[in-house]
Amino acid sequence: MSATARRDGVLTDAVLALLASGVVMLAWEPTYVGTGWWVAGLSASFLAVMVAVVVRDAGGGGELVVLALLVGYLVVAGPLARETLAVEGWGTVTDGITGSWNVWHRLLTTHPPVTAAGPTLLPPIVTGLVSGGLGTSLALGSRRLWPPLLPAALALGAVLLVGQHEPASLLGVGVGGTAIAITWLRVRALRLEADETGRDPSTLRRTVLGAVVVAACAAASLELVGDPASGGRYLLRDEVRPQAVSGVVTPLDAFRDLVVSDRKLLLVDGLPAGHRLRFAALDRYDGQSWTADNDSDPERDDDRFLHVSESIENPASGPEQEVVVQATQHWRMPWVPTAGAVRSIAFQGADTGLGSDVLYNPATQTALLPGGLDPDVRYTFSSVDTDRLADRRVERSMALDEDLYERLQVLDQVVTYWTIGAYTPMDALFKVAEGIRKVGRYSHGQEPWEGSITAGHDLRRLTDDFLLSSPTVGDEEQYAAAMALLANRMRIPARVVVGAVVPKDGVVRGSDVSAWVEIRADDGTWRTIPSDVFMSRKPPDRLGASAPTDRDYEPPNDAEPDLPDAEPEQDDPARPDRADGGGLSWWVLLVPLVLVLALTVPAVKAVRRRRRRRARRVSSRYAGAWDELVDHGRDLGVDVPEPAPRPVQAAALAGTLPLALEADRRIYSAEDLDGADADAFWELVEAELRGMDAAVPRWRRVRARLDPRTLR
Repeated sequence: MSATARRDGVLTDAVLALLASGVVMLAWEPTYVGTGWWVAGLSASFLAVMVAVVVRDAGGGGELVVLALLVGYLVVAGPLARETLAVEGWGTVTDGITGSWNVWHRLLTTHPPVTAAGPTLLPPIVTGLVSGGLGTSLALGSRRLWPPLLPAALALGAVLLVGQHEPASLLGVGVGGTAIAITWLRVRALRLEADETGRDPSTLRRTVLGAVVVAACAAASLELVGDPASGGRYLLRDEVRPQAVSGVVTPLDAFRDLVVSDRKLLLVDGLPAGHRLRFAALDRYDGQSWTADNDSDPERDDDRFLHVSESIENPASGPEQEVVVQATQHWRMPWVPTAGAVRSIAFQGADTGLGSDVLYNPATQTALLPGGLDPDVRYTFSSVDTDRLADRRVERSMALDEDLYERLQVLDQVVTYWTIGAYTPMDALFKVAEGIRKVGRYSHGQEPWEGSITAGHDLRRLTDDFLLSSPTVGDEEQYAAAMALLANRMRIPARVVVGAVVPKDGVVRGSDVSAWVEIRADDGTWRTIPSDVFMSRKPPDRLGASAPTDRDYEPPNDAEPDLPDAEPEQDDPARPDRADGGGLSWWVLLVPLVLVLALTVPAVKAVRRRRRRRARRVSSRYAGAWDELVDHGRDLGVDVPEPAPRPVQAAALAGTLPLALEADRRIYSAEDLDGADADAFWELVEAELRGMDAAVPRWRRVRARLDPRTLR
C-alpha cells in the first residue's frame, strides 16, 4: 500500500471512530442537562483517537494504547471526583478510582436530568475513551472488518443500560449508528480488497453509491418505525433498590405531637395564603399504618425516592412559583415540605451541600432528607401548582391496588350503609364522606375523660374503634386514614397527604397541620378531598365518649348491596325494553344491516371486475378475464377445481375451452400484447357470462351476486 493510501485509511478510520463516539454521546442526552457532558465526552474521544493514531504509527500495540488512555483518565478523574483542580499526590488517584466506581451508582439513583459537573462527567469521558480510542486502535491494528465496531457497541450498550426510560433520538442513535457501522464496514472491506488485489478504479463510485443506499434505508426505517416511547426496555436503574423509606416515621404517625404542641414549625415565603404545603404523601397501607414507599404507582416509572440535581424533570403545566422555607428547631422530621410539582430545590448558606442528599418522588411529590433538616436551615424550591379539588363529576382511575382492596372487606358494611341511592362511584364516595362527617366527633384525646380516644391508624383502630363504634371519634389522623381506605374499597385509588394550609403571615404552627385525601382520576391526576368534606369538628359527648357502643350498620332490606359501576342510564323513549312495551322491535335494526350487506357484496365484485379489466399489464387483463369467468361459475354453483390449469377448469365450465386456450397463449406469449385484443377477449368472456346467467333461474342469479365466497 502506498503512503498516500495509508494516510487516507488512517484519516478515514479516525473520522468514523469520532462519528461513532458522537452516537454514543448522543445516547447520554436524556440523562444530562446542559452542554458540559458533550464537551467532556467529545474532547475525550478526540484526544483518545489522537493517542491511538500516534501510538500505532510509532509501532506500538493495542496494549500500549490502553495503557496510555488509562493513565490519561486517572490524571483527569481525580480532580473531577474531588471537584477541584488541585492534585495532591496519590490521594487524588485513589479518589479518582473511588469516584469512577461510585458515579455509576449515583446515575442510577438520580432523577433526570443530571447536572454535568464534577464526577458526573466521568461516564461520558469513559465511554468517549473506549469508543474513540479503542475503536481507532482496533481499526489500525486489525485485518478483520468488525473489531473496530466492538468498542463503540459496548460503550453504547453501557449507556443504554444505565440510561433513562425516556429514549434518545432514534434518528441519531439507532439509524445514525447503523449507518455509520455499515459505512465503516464497507470502507474497510474495499480497503482490504485493494490491499490484496490492487486498487479498483470504481471504488469511489461504489462507496458513494453505498452511502446513498444506507441513507435511504435509514430514512425509510425512521419513517416506518418512528420514535417509539420507552416501554419494556431493560434498564439497570430498575434493578437497583432505592433507599427504603417505608420505615421512616411519617407526619401522620406524629400527627398529635405536631398539632397539640402548637409550636412554630416552618416559615414560608412565596406561597400564597390558603395554599397547601405538602409534608408527605402516603400511598402504601400495610394494615398498621399509611407509609410512603417506592414503586407504588403502576402507571409511572419515576415513582421512586431518588436523588435530584439542580433541576427535576417533573411534567406539569402552569406558571412556576419560587418558595422559600425555613425550618425551626421544632421541625424534627426528615421530610422536606414542598408544594406542587417541584422543578428545582437548593439549600442556602452553609447547608448548600444538602441538596445532593435530598430524595424526591415525582409521583407523590414528596421530598425526604434522610439526615433531617437542621434548625433554621433555609431552602428554596420552584414548582408548578397542581392542587385540584375533586367533585362528583370526576371519573375514577382503574389503577387500583388489588391486594389492598381485598384486605378491606371489613369495610363493606360501612360502604353499603352510606351509599344507598348513589348514582356513580364518585357520588357514592361523597355520600360516604357526608355520612362519616354527620355522625363523627373530633378530638385529640387530650382530656382525662378521653382516654379511649387513642392515636394510631392501624386497621383495628380505624374499624372497631372508629368507623364501627359509636360515637365515631378521632382527629385528622383517623379521619383521613379511614377515608382513604374506604375509597380504595370502593375501587377508587386514594392516598393520604399530611401538610398544612399556609396562613397569611406564612408562619406554620402545629395547629395549622392537617391531613387530607387525594383520589386518582382517570386522566392520571390526583384530586384533593379536603378534610372538612369528611371530618366533623363537633366535640364528643363526654358521657358517650367514655362508653362507646357498636352502631348498627346493617342496611335496610331494600338497600342496594352493590356500588354503581357507571353513570345512571337516562330514560330513553326509544328503548325496546320499556315497561309499556313500546318502542322499536329488534328487526328494525336488522333490516338496515341486511340491506348494507346486500349492497356491499355486489359493489365489491364490481370493483374487482373493473380492476381486472384495467390492469396495468396486458397479460394480467387476460388472466383477470378468465378469473372472472371462474369466479362467476363458482357463484352459480359450478364445482370448478382450484388450483388447476385453465383447460382443466374449462372442462367444468362447458364451452369455455377455446377461451382457456386463448388466455394461456396470450399470457405466456413472448410477443408484445395489444390492449385492444384484450378488450375483445373481455367481450367474449362477458358474452359467456351472460349465457351462463340465462341457463339458471332468476333466484340463482340473485344469489350468485350476493354470494361473498369468491371474494376470499
